[in-house]
Amino acid sequence: MRARIILVIKVLFVGAFLGVTVLSVLPTPEVDGLESDKLNHLIAYTVLTLLLVLSLPGDRRLPRGFWIALLSLLLYGVVMEVVQHYIGRQFDLMDMVANAVGVLLGAGAGLLARALR
Repeated sequence: MRARIILVIKVLFVGAFLGVTVLSVLPTPEVDGLESDKLNHLIAYTVLTLLLVLSLPGDRRLPRGFWIALLSLLLYGVVMEVVQHYIGRQFDLMDMVANAVGVLLGAGAGLLARALR
């Protein structure tokens, strides 16, 4: 049963990862406001990191691969912003900050969820 739950979480992570990637490279519609854009980044990276941390193996407080997962998502957030500059979208340092804060929030939430399970 637990293996099925982990598999579902992994599938959700892959779907969310692909979704964030596609949304990061598509042309942007008119945005309601700066706060809305940053909130979208924060939520996306929080969810990505939460799903990734929940899918990691082991029952320890810091699961195997935790730091690599965090660094990978932090780097992914930076790379997505740099790529946007080259495909006609706007590079925004504050988007990177929102991504990084989302990674940290998702990591904390993931560790808390693992500790409670």
